[in-house]
Amino acid sequence: MGTKIKRSASTFRGFVLPPEEVQRLVGVEAVLLAQSGQPMRPNRPNVWLRSAAKFEVEFTDVTLIVDMIPAILAHAGGVEHLCSVRDQVSPEFLEINLVLPIKHSVSHDDGYVESETLQDIGRLGATLGLSFL
Repeated sequence: MGTKIKRSASTFRGFVLPPEEVQRLVGVEAVLLAQSGQPMRPNRPNVWLRSAAKFEVEFTDVTLIVDMIPAILAHAGGVEHLCSVRDQVSPEFLEINLVLPIKHSVSHDDGYVESETLQDIGRLGATLGLSFL
């Protein structure tokens, strides 16, 4: 069984620009760049239906949920910067995802998201996903 890492990600999906241009606009290295219509893996028939650029931050097990979204927003340049990038890229959608490996965890802490963070997500027009692994 592989170790699952707690992480948060911000992903732009469904845009016309080359994914490398989105990465350049954000200003940090993406963990995933995908071009619509290109193979998901070499020599495989499956193709990306939408272009994507995914930016990610990893955390230790003791990191609280309340700190995870602000960390990915700060990593990607802050809310104002991301709003500017969003306006230039015009993605079909922008998502923030929290990956929480709890299945084999010894602790199952509750968590919360501050109202200011929810407002930031709203300003971005982003969705919030929770992945419990």
